[in-house]
Amino acid sequence: MTDSLHPEKGNDWDVIVMGGGPSGSLAAVASAACGARTLNVRLEGWRGARIESVRIMQNHGAGSVPLAIFPELAGAKEGVVFRSTVSLGAEEVTICQGTELTAVISNPQLWWPSGQEDPPLYEVRVELL
Repeated sequence: MTDSLHPEKGNDWDVIVMGGGPSGSLAAVASAACGARTLNVRLEGWRGARIESVRIMQNHGAGSVPLAIFPELAGAKEGVVFRSTVSLGAEEVTICQGTELTAVISNPQLWWPSGQEDPPLYEVRVELL
């Protein structure tokens, strides 16, 4: 079966449901339950800005690692404020907030060679406020 929607390449779907909210989803489920090859297309939108990706640069120093955090935005870009939280397991290591984000991890846990110990994995969470 092909998932192509291009007429020149053929179309192997019996039913295509475009949007329709909850009713469209129910229609797609019902047609699939009857054995029809069903494609449910849902469109989502947003207002204002949203985070599209995040780039992080780190600079290892003596006893600390500063992180420069660069969120890439889609949508409105002026006057946007971010909050970043760096965690190690359940513990919040550092939190920063502003239009530009710089977080510092003091006394970071280091990785050991393969097979020595499980590596400490820091999680960086970036939010749009």
